[in-house]
Amino acid sequence: TVFRIGSISKQFVATAIMMLVEEGKIGLDDPVSKYLDGTPKRWQKITIRHLLTHTSGIPDVNNEDIRVKDGPGDYDHRVLDALAKRRLHFAPGDEWRYSNSNYHLLGMIIQKITGKPYDDFLRERIFKPLGMTQTTVFHEGGTYPGLAMGYRWHDGLHRTDAPSGITAGGSILSTISDMAKWD
Repeated sequence: TVFRIGSISKQFVATAIMMLVEEGKIGLDDPVSKYLDGTPKRWQKITIRHLLTHTSGIPDVNNEDIRVKDGPGDYDHRVLDALAKRRLHFAPGDEWRYSNSNYHLLGMIIQKITGKPYDDFLRERIFKPLGMTQTTVFHEGGTYPGLAMGYRWHDGLHRTDAPSGITAGGSILSTISDMAKWD
């Protein structure tokens, strides 16, 4: 059965970043602003390492009241725009605070460096070489054969809780056998 692995997706993104570090295409202490246009001045000291270790201070777009505008244009950049308007929770490196936003930004950086979406990079460099044939990144509105569906209680009824949104911090689908290959 194919299921959402949620935040376990982050270890694949971290591995992709470390592959790029080993190849000399990115440095752990490079500022995020080197790779992402439109970052605010207060982010100038935030590094790749801060994103990887949840020490950036950037708010969590998934779990805080951060409105990402609907409409045309690249979703990634709309997320970046929404985050750029928010204050940091703390100075980069001063504290630890879990933030899905960090990994969303890392996915954007993978795309910037490689010229391809992070999910294509994961598929080509990790999933395919390991024979993880039932592992993929879920895209909103998409379907996947054999995908387990969760349910939630809403308005007195059980309703399907379909995956939504694509974010590098939690959109991977996989199976137990594929995860064993990863392990």
